[in-house]
Amino acid sequence: MLKDELGLDVPDEDDNPWVDGMVTFGAFVCFGFIPLVAYIALAPLALDSHVLFLVACVLTAVTLFALGAIKSSVTERSWLMSGSETLSLGGAVAAVSYLIGWAVEGSL
Repeated sequence: MLKDELGLDVPDEDDNPWVDGMVTFGAFVCFGFIPLVAYIALAPLALDSHVLFLVACVLTAVTLFALGAIKSSVTERSWLMSGSETLSLGGAVAAVSYLIGWAVEGSL
């Protein structure tokens, strides 16, 4: 299934899951930090929180697309399709998370 659908090879028996986990964790930290840059770098400007949120959303979208495009280097998909897929899925998850937070805040 990995080879047929995604173009990935089955992992070798000597692959270390700890190394794979640390690489995933490192990528999560690096890519997850980028949306926070809006709040850190633009804090001295004392911008409205809505503007900062919009900048963070744009940075998140760019980051998701870039992550998907980078992902295409290990699959057989084009960078445009892979980036668009990651952006779409990440955007949907972010929207659902935001709506859940909004609903919970409203119920408190």
